[in-house]
Parts: sequence; structure tokens; C-alpha cells
Amino acid sequence: ELRVTIPAEWQNKEVVYEVFQLNGQSVSRKINSNAGQTQTIDMHSMSRGIYVVVASCADQKATERIVKQ
Repeated sequence: ELRVTIPAEWQNKEVVYEVFQLNGQSVSRKINSNAGQTQTIDMHSMSRGIYVVVASCADQKATERIVKQ
């Protein structure tokens, strides 16, 4: 599981969480219409490798690369 912590000003708003492979293909998308501070993303079905996680709220985005081992 991956836990994503969002900025305080994004809480209680709609936040979209997406996980992409390095080739740009989306492998997971979750929309939380009333986001809390932390969102858990299930990565059990994903292969080992490098992924890009994008969390977005309105016109703001946060991006992070992660490695699943």
C-alpha cells in the first residue's frame, strides 16, 4: 500500500490521485470528493518498478516518483 499525504489546504476538497507507469499509462485513478490528510492507494496488483504518483486539487498538482520493490 502507498500512503499519500496532501497539503492541509487540500483537505475537505475534491482530490484526484493517479498512478502512472513511466511510459505515461495510467494504472490507477481514485477520486476523493472530501479528502482527508492521507489517502491509501492499493498497489498489490502492480508489478515492481518505478511509478509516478500525481495528486491534484483544482488547478494545483503534486507529483512524486516512487519505486515498488
